[in-house]
Amino acid sequence: TEAQATRAYATIKRYNSLYRNHYKEIFGGLFVYQISANKVNEFFNEKRLKYSDEYVKGLYKTLKVIISFAYKKKYVKKI
Repeated sequence: TEAQATRAYATIKRYNSLYRNHYKEIFGGLFVYQISANKVNEFFNEKRLKYSDEYVKGLYKTLKVIISFAYKKKYVKKI
């Protein structure tokens, strides 16, 4: 809901696409506090085998936005 107020339309479309194509399968059924560092490392190691470094960096930045938002809203205590 915050993205519509603070992000451009193209950014929202990209977030949705990345979620559907990459994050949903692995993280879709989890709450943010349930995502472990180990699971995140495995996710990125798998993606590095298939995609360029720049693309993986974009995936990382998107996940960072999500976790930072959760921290800001106090859904998690530490990041």
